[in-house]
Amino acid sequence: MQLDELYNDGRSLLKGELPQSFVEMHGIVNRSALIDYEAGTAYFDSDTFLQVLEYANKLEQGELFMERPFEEDLRRGNNHISVSLIHSLAQLLYMEAVAGVEITAIGFPTADSVGSIMIPTLLYGMGQGAQNPSGAWEFLRFMLAEQQQRGVAFEAIPVSRSVFDEVSNQLMNPVPLESPELGDGIFIDGVFIEFAPMTNDQTDRLLKIIDTLGVVLSGGESVVTNIVLEEANAFFSGNRSAQDAARIIQNRVSIYVSEQYG
Repeated sequence: MQLDELYNDGRSLLKGELPQSFVEMHGIVNRSALIDYEAGTAYFDSDTFLQVLEYANKLEQGELFMERPFEEDLRRGNNHISVSLIHSLAQLLYMEAVAGVEITAIGFPTADSVGSIMIPTLLYGMGQGAQNPSGAWEFLRFMLAEQQQRGVAFEAIPVSRSVFDEVSNQLMNPVPLESPELGDGIFIDGVFIEFAPMTNDQTDRLLKIIDTLGVVLSGGESVVTNIVLEEANAFFSGNRSAQDAARIIQNRVSIYVSEQYG
């Protein structure tokens, strides 16, 4: 909200995001602050959640796709807040090369200012009643081994720190022509932007983003999400005030959590 006031006359800088998805993601990253499952209580009637509803309502409904990537718009001198996915070690390098500026990951609004989300592309686990736990464990070890991690290192961020460092060092060398992870550059407004090697600073900032991840997106409480979105939509459509929407959400979620977990 402060950035909106400073750079966009109070209008939202967040582009390509629907009000519903913003509220849903806010609920995911702030689930521990919004719901106390052990106590069977909820806190959707707070001033903070009310501000989130009102901010989401300022987003341009229906503007799912922008005419060009936000990185290109940054290069043209415009200001943006964008929901983006860093899906590989090379992604931050690509984004900043296209934008021509350093990009800061701030995440969604949270009480502790750590609102970035980890989205695992592959999840493995061992069932409690596994008939062959030693075999299951050997499979897990195989998937986490360096050889397997190298196989996905340019498509996703590896969980192996040694492979992470190995790929980062490769990206710090001059990017070869037609490299599978980046290519040699990109045309923007008819001008060819060549990809420079990744810097130590970029690697350190990417590590900092990873180290501060506090939420893993692996599903959630769909009943609560549906309640929140149903009542929030009544506010977005003008059929209910933000205060009334928050109050009804609080009542409905409190009853549900109390009955299910209290």
